Amino acid sequence: MFRPLTLITAFSISLSAWSASASDLWMGRGTRLDPYIIVDAVDIESLADAVNGGETFAGRHFRLAGDIDMSAAPGFNGIGTAEALEIDSHSFCGEFNGMQYTISGLSIDSSGAAVGLFNSLGEGADVHHLRFDATCTVRGENCVGMAAGRMWGGRVEYIANDGTVSATKTAGGIAGDLRGGVIQSCANHAAVEAVQQVAGIAGQLRGTASVTGCYNTGAVSATAPGACAGIVAVAFDNTTISACYNAGTIHGRYSKEWECGPSAILSDRPAVLWQGSVDGCYYVSPESYATDDLATPQTKSQFTSAEGVALLNAAVATALGGTTDSHADATFRISKGINGGYPHLEWETHPSGAAISDVTADPAVSIVVHGNRVSRTDGRPLRVYTPRGILAARGSEVTLAPGLYIADGYKLSIR
Repeated sequence: MFRPLTLITAFSISLSAWSASASDLWMGRGTRLDPYIIVDAVDIESLADAVNGGETFAGRHFRLAGDIDMSAAPGFNGIGTAEALEIDSHSFCGEFNGMQYTISGLSIDSSGAAVGLFNSLGEGADVHHLRFDATCTVRGENCVGMAAGRMWGGRVEYIANDGTVSATKTAGGIAGDLRGGVIQSCANHAAVEAVQQVAGIAGQLRGTASVTGCYNTGAVSATAPGACAGIVAVAFDNTTISACYNAGTIHGRYSKEWECGPSAILSDRPAVLWQGSVDGCYYVSPESYATDDLATPQTKSQFTSAEGVALLNAAVATALGGTTDSHADATFRISKGINGGYPHLEWETHPSGAAISDVTADPAVSIVVHGNRVSRTDGRPLRVYTPRGILAARGSEVTLAPGLYIADGYKLSIR
């Protein structure tokens, strides 16, 4: 048996300079084919020190080699800084491929703004295929999320969160505040709490930010009247929320001052302020304890059936373009014993370290995989590497043992 080849990334490699000491911090060279390898909490701390010192790692690539227990780094306080409401130079702008491994023991308790594993993400950042387990907790004053506190751009994709997030204001299970950027195919399963402006996925969207193909099953609660929702708390400007669903309970109170309150997808929006659009979104009623006039209600029996999955996948295909086959990891499915019977994302069932479909599809793939034989359609010789960048085979056609490989920038899983 074989699995089709899948992309690792479609980002070009920047030739700009980076810290000369980077080669001493991690294995690898930071390129697409030979990324920096993160093996433990010390490596995460080293990344935080470099970014907090001003290195963005734009165009550079990182990859987890296994699960990371962050309890071994009790003083860790996030990667990057973004205290001021302006683009901070101390933002991570590279690729961080979690390889579907799990972060555990992450514990951040900050009195500042912009708090998460990545406090600040900038243009070009891509954090993807990463899980946070129930031992993770992130607390902060403002703009708090498990994966990212504040995003100025970039992408956060294929993230599953089971850890708790709490803040005074602007909290999301995945990210706190987006001043741009994309959240796609993410899931929040845990409690998210704030005094105000809180949601299952993101606390606030501004600029051209978007949330697509995400869902929330965690309890979302606000202790003061104001914005409180299943997917996004508040959305301004030209922002979009598409192909999402909420099945988590929403507990909040209506604010007469701001004319907004709890809602299943996006908080009740005063027309003069909220500009974010909601398309192809659903919520489970009455389980959500909240409604949304821009989304479609479904009963639990409807949403735990093939009917609910079909509705979501049709919305995903519309939002991302193409068909569900062209966005395999972004599609929804139902699996016995997973997610309480509700639809989950296809990628969530993949084993840690397995081959993954990437973020951006490339229609010009010229590599053919048949069984354990790999070749190119154009007849050019192949160079096949292990995930650690070691040359495994080369030639016009190569035969590979079962395992994971990289060939010309594409990830292969030989079964």
